[in-house]
This record gives sequence, structure tokens and C-alpha cells, in this order.
Amino acid sequence: MTVVIDMSSGAGNLIFDTTAAGKGVEVFQPFENVKGVALVSGAEVNDGDQSVTVKIFELEPGGVASFTIDVDDSLENCELGNIRVTGSEMQGTSVTFTFDNETTHTSLIDANNKAHAPVDACS
Repeated sequence: MTVVIDMSSGAGNLIFDTTAAGKGVEVFQPFENVKGVALVSGAEVNDGDQSVTVKIFELEPGGVASFTIDVDDSLENCELGNIRVTGSEMQGTSVTFTFDNETTHTSLIDANNKAHAPVDACS
């Protein structure tokens, strides 16, 4: 499956902060696999980008593939400053799942910071 996370539609005008010398604020973190290292590949994201495409291979039923990356908001007035993102700032971010059978589903991150793909699309 391919997952595209596009933060350009989110409430917080979010950006990826992957280097010390870019648009982000203070702390930075490039894309890094956390769980399912062999399952995730193809993620290329530059400092200041608002979207990332991740390819997930051979994910077992109930399996997890996760990664970390720093995200900053670029709002003038924000609750916790630009370095920390609150849940409401993620809301509206688009997540598009494209499955090996070419089925595509787009979901928006909700107020609970979750985006859902229908289970039947995964079969």
C-alpha cells in the first residue's frame, strides 16, 4: 500500500522540519522508521515540505508500520508556539491510501488525530 500524507489542507499550516537549516523551528527530525523497518520505504521528504509518500510492503493483518518525523506549524499565533503541534492543528490533513489492487481511499485526520481506511479495501 502507498500512503500519502498531505498537510497542506490541515488547520495548522504544517510543515515537515527535517534539517537544522530550514523553515522549521529549533528541534528537527528527519524521516526515521520506528516499527516495521523492513516494511516502509520510499519516503523522501525535504525540510519545509507539506506532504510525504510512504510505501508499505507486506504488512501482516494487525501489523504496524510507523515512523517519526518532526512537524512544525507555521501559524503566526498558535497555542503552544511553532515548535509543538496540537491536535487541532493536524485536523483536516489529508491521508490517501492506495492499495495494491488500485483501490484508493482518502480520509481527513479528525479531531482525535486519526485517519481511517476501510478494512475491506485492505483485503
